[in-house]
Order: sequence, then structure tokens, then C-alpha cells
Amino acid sequence: MYNAKILAAIPRRKDISEQQFHDHWRHPHGTLSKKIACLRGYIQSHRIDSPLLPDKQRVYDGITELWFDSLDDALALGKDPAHAKYNIPDEPLFVDMDGLTFTFFEEEVLRSRPSVDDPDDAAVHWSPTDWSVSAKIIQLVESDGNVDWAADDDGALGDRLGAYRHVRSRPVAKVHGDSPPFIGARELWWPTLSALERGVTADPQAFATLMGRAGVHHTLIANAERII
Repeated sequence: MYNAKILAAIPRRKDISEQQFHDHWRHPHGTLSKKIACLRGYIQSHRIDSPLLPDKQRVYDGITELWFDSLDDALALGKDPAHAKYNIPDEPLFVDMDGLTFTFFEEEVLRSRPSVDDPDDAAVHWSPTDWSVSAKIIQLVESDGNVDWAADDDGALGDRLGAYRHVRSRPVAKVHGDSPPFIGARELWWPTLSALERGVTADPQAFATLMGRAGVHHTLIANAERII
């Protein structure tokens, strides 16, 4: 991956359907985003409604993950000519702009990918950068959430769930100071939604413990679609 990351939590405009939101986000918005010169990675995580999460987790319809070579590049996103010409005017067509939230994060990788010793040959060959679609759990810890949301055994709990990749992120103080929109983020990846569901239902205690540590949070189960 790269050195600087933005997570943007996106609520849809209430006068359009969920399908219209997701389709517009993919195209034309996602297609036009390919023209942004400073972007090194771009993933759209489209929310999947799931009985594994309560209805109150429907605040956001998706989360954008943007990667840059440096924090300076990330901070200069708004000045990129293609972003200014195409993306900024397009966002109000499908996004509830009052609820759109950007957070600059520094990432800590607990598990980068399955072990090379994994007996599952397909797992060994999986990489989050090689596949256009994966399944994710993304948790954003609210500003009034638990400041101790990250614990020493987080990695072990993610492994119990069979997560192929597990990262946690903290806001960049240089950008947000002492008042970030979210005080933390956790992302767990699987190759498919079925694999995610098998992992969570096989060890509900690990899932409840890991998710519950955040206190006040927004959590999505999502299809993660790589644009860049």
C-alpha cells in the first residue's frame, strides 16, 4: 500500500434509491476518479445490509478509501484539476453532502495477508491489491467512542474470524488536531461475502468482542470494489 490514507464516510441523498446511489458511485463517479493524478489507490466499499449488524448501522451507504504517496499529496487532493473538474461537481448528485465525513488516517497492519504456510492454496495466493472485489468489515470509532478501542489481542481475534487482512488506523494529528471526526478505524478483509459470514458465525464471541471494543461506532459490511 502507500503512505497516506483518507476514509470518507458517505451517506446517500435521500431522494434517490440505494441502487441509484451505488450505481452512480461506480459510474460515472468511479470512472472519472481514474483521472486524478495523485491517487495511488481507490476502493469503494458498498454497504451490504446484513443480519450480522443492527439496523442502526445504516447511517452510511458506503466508505471510500483513498491512498496517496504522501500526506502532502492527500491534502492537495482538492486542487487536482481532474478532481475539481469532474468529482467535486458530481458528488452532490448522489451524496448527502451535509453528512459526508473525511478523515485522514495512519494505518497499522495487523495481518497483511494469509500466511505462506496456510494449507489453503487459494488463500496463499490471495492479495488485496490483486482482486477487484473483496468483502470487508469496516468500523469507524466515533469521537465519543472508547479511547481504548485497540487492544493487544486484536490480531488474534481477527485470526479467529479467519480475516485474510486486518488493519487498524488512527487519525493524523497534523490534520485533525485533538478533534478528529473519528478516533479510529478497523478494517477486516475476506475474499468473498460467504467467507466473511462463515468466519463471523463460526466465532461470534470473537466478533462481538472485537466490534464491541469501539463503544460508539459505525460499522459496515461491504463489497470492496477496487477502482485503482
